[in-house]
Order: sequence, then structure tokens, then C-alpha cells
Amino acid sequence: MHIKSSMWIGALAVLALAVAVAGYFDARHVAPVIAANGSANAATTTAPAPVPRVITIAPQTPIVVRLDETVSTRDEMGREFPATVIAPVKVNGEDVIPRGARATVHIVSEKRAGHLKGVAHLTLSLDSVERGGQSYAVETNSYSVRGGNHHKRNLISIGGGAGTGALIGGLAGGPVGLAIGLGAGAGAGTTVAAVTGHHNIAVPAETRITFALREPAEITVRN
Repeated sequence: MHIKSSMWIGALAVLALAVAVAGYFDARHVAPVIAANGSANAATTTAPAPVPRVITIAPQTPIVVRLDETVSTRDEMGREFPATVIAPVKVNGEDVIPRGARATVHIVSEKRAGHLKGVAHLTLSLDSVERGGQSYAVETNSYSVRGGNHHKRNLISIGGGAGTGALIGGLAGGPVGLAIGLGAGAGAGTTVAAVTGHHNIAVPAETRITFALREPAEITVRN
């Protein structure tokens, strides 16, 4: 009887040991599964990426830029110049083109004045603006500067696409005539140009120019 009891106790001990070992290996197997499920759940709870929105900027909307380089009639027609947007373009209170955005202008037409006749002129247009590293083409009015020699005075005319502007005579006999006129488009901002002698016109770097959209511009917003 004592021997049988010992055998039963031994059998139960072996069984208990087997159950413990099986539980240990089963726990090691299940743990990675739980961890993987946890990661999957964490991934599914991450906020979704914002959906891009296309916002249309209406015609006649002003875009104010500052030239980063001097532009003159010495430069070739078609040459592009960098500029910076200095006033945010808003649609329904939202900054669609932020302040500080990169922009590009180019020379639409240019002509040096002749020694005895002819009038120097320079016309610029805004080509593109950037948002989020993406460049967007725009159609705007042009910014025109026209110089000449009239009654021994250097003259310069600054006007926008609507024909507005100012005509101011420089000092007679002076090497450079300065003119301060209305900007293009909505007329916001001051522009300064110089007539050098009777031959060249230069629009200096840091000049502020206001262009106005002629066609709607579509900008993609991702925030």
C-alpha cells in the first residue's frame, strides 16, 4: 500500500512538471504574438495623413514680391530672376501662398535707348510661386518701366497692366534719374527704378513689385 502511494505521488509530480514545462514554452510562443498584435493596434490608431486640398486663387488677386537681384536692360530678354513673396496671399483667411515663399520673374521685353534716339524700356512678369517645395505657374499682368530724354530731363514711367503708374522727371544733367511710382495691379507697395544715362534702365534688388493674377491659380495645400 505504501509503495502504491509513492508511485501515485511520483506520477503526479511528473505530471505537474510536464504541465509547468508546457506552460513555459507556450507563454514564450504567445508573447511575441501579443507584442505583434499590440504593434498592429498601435499602427491602426495612428492619425491618418492629411488629404491634399486644391485651393483656387481668384483673378485680380495681388501677389507682392521683392526682387532678389537687380534687373536691367543689360540683361537678355527671357532671363529669369529670383524673388521673394513678402505678403501672404490669403483665401478665406487661410495663407495659401505664405510670406517668404520663393518666386520667379522674367524679362518679357527690354530695349536699350539709342545714343541719339529711341526710348529704353523694360517689362517684367511673374512666372511662378512656391508652396511646400512645389512650384506653381501663374499668369499675371506685367510691370513696365520706360525711360527717355525729354527737355534735357531723364524721365521714367512705371506702370502696371491696367495702365496706372507715375511719371517723374529726374534732375536735369544728373547721372541717374530716380522715379517712385505706383506698383502694378492693385497698386500696393512702392517701386523704385533708375535711368542710367540715356541708355539703360535698372530695377534694383530689394525693389517691391505688386503683380495681379490675370487667370485663376490653383495651389495644392497639404496641411
